[in-house]
Amino acid sequence: MFNIISNLWNIIELRNRILNTIYYISIYRLGSYIVLPGMDPLLYKSQNTNSYIGIFNMINMFVGDALEHFSIFSLGIMPYISASILMQLMTFFVPFFKKIQRDGIYGYNQINQWIRIITLVMSIIQGIIFIKFQMPSAIIAEKGTCFILYSIILLSSGTMFIMWLSEKITLKGIGNGISIIIMTGIIIKFPYALFYEIKSKIASYYFFPIILFELILFTLIMFFIITITQITRKIPVEYVSNIGYNNLSKNYIPLKINSSGIMPIIFAQFIMFCISLISGFLNQNRNVFDNYNSILYNVMFSVLIILFSYCYTIFIINPNNISENIKKNGGYIPNINPGIETSIYIDTILKKITLIGSLFLATIAIIPSFIINFNITNIFAQFYGGTSLIIIISSILEIIEQSKSYLIVHYYNNLIYKTNKI
Repeated sequence: MFNIISNLWNIIELRNRILNTIYYISIYRLGSYIVLPGMDPLLYKSQNTNSYIGIFNMINMFVGDALEHFSIFSLGIMPYISASILMQLMTFFVPFFKKIQRDGIYGYNQINQWIRIITLVMSIIQGIIFIKFQMPSAIIAEKGTCFILYSIILLSSGTMFIMWLSEKITLKGIGNGISIIIMTGIIIKFPYALFYEIKSKIASYYFFPIILFELILFTLIMFFIITITQITRKIPVEYVSNIGYNNLSKNYIPLKINSSGIMPIIFAQFIMFCISLISGFLNQNRNVFDNYNSILYNVMFSVLIILFSYCYTIFIINPNNISENIKKNGGYIPNINPGIETSIYIDTILKKITLIGSLFLATIAIIPSFIINFNITNIFAQFYGGTSLIIIISSILEIIEQSKSYLIVHYYNNLIYKTNKI
């Protein structure tokens, strides 16, 4: 273990990327504790003792307690996720954006630029909603239009800054920037959740067996998620060499059961947040969508995860493009004709494994709602599967895969250097 860490640290580029990631995360965490100006510190402190309930507690976990602290980073990365969802829908239904998407790297950069613009608009809208409807008026020292204006500017600027940090992590750090930002906010809550769980059980006569059982169950769920996440369906492909048809090279197209990763859960969580917000406006006395342990909430959440899994998989994996690339490189799938038949074959397999993957995601996402019935505290139950654990595991696996690629390149370069030296 220590030998692996030592090898990773000896790779200069990887070491710099790790240090850059830690640096950007530190800035993000510092900003999460900078309170919006114009708030009474004493009233803020008393208000801060009351945690958000329902879905707002989950959103607060995503933004690393920034929502609870009423900080300049209160909106977190959520407006960026909103913009990404909207842009992906537009690339499906709006011809202008469909055309841009097909323009390769130029199209990719253009879409990213549009996402940034939409993020700014979304952050302004969500900033207004947060100040007008979620921020208690009792903690505001200077009420008025001026406070609303500069608070919206600060919240929007905070979101744009987090977006910039996430892009910097992706470019100069390790892992996906958005996943790392969200994962950081969730991990920060884990020590407190564990302490609160131990505190609630410490008076029990069966304290040690209960805590041991909970930790074993947590570990088993974690290993189950890792196992399912890593499962791939390999489609065999044979390529005819230039020497003759008798010389065949075999290869595989690896399709993960969960090709879409954590994005369907993040998207579904955002949609449920919007539904909860609208439901709260329409019926302030009773918001059925605010209770994320209810049957209605979990059914809708599961359906959204399955739908987004299919949509996102279609967006990132195009069977027609795969079929065309195989044909261009002189390859074929055994017993399947090249062209349309290959495309249909890949599409059929993709739909089947996406169904399995989406059901897996939906099941893991609603586990906390059942775990809480076994007398486990609400905050600790969120780490038994659910959005939190999947995001953490997926992000860590992504970091491990990226680190492995650097190790392989490093050893390969060393091997070439030693060979040339000989």
